[in-house]
Amino acid sequence: MFRPTELVIAGWTGRDQQALSKHIRELEEIGVKAPKSTPIFYRVAAGLFTHENEVQVSGSDTSGEVEFVLLQDGK
Repeated sequence: MFRPTELVIAGWTGRDQQALSKHIRELEEIGVKAPKSTPIFYRVAAGLFTHENEVQVSGSDTSGEVEFVLLQDGK
C-alpha cells in the first residue's frame, strides 16, 4: 500500500481560466480571500491523504472537494 511521507496540494487551479476567475469571485463573495497568483502550492500533513469512501469534515459549512493526485513512490 502506498504511504506518502510528503503531501503537496496545488490549489486554485483550472484549465479554463474564465471558469477559475468566476470561482474565485464566488469565493470572495463568501469571504474567502483570493490568492495573489494562481496556482498556489502548499504542504499539508501527509496523514491527510486517504483513499477511504468517507472522510471527517469540520462542520456542515465545509465544502468538500475531491482532487486528483500524482503519486511518486521513489522507485
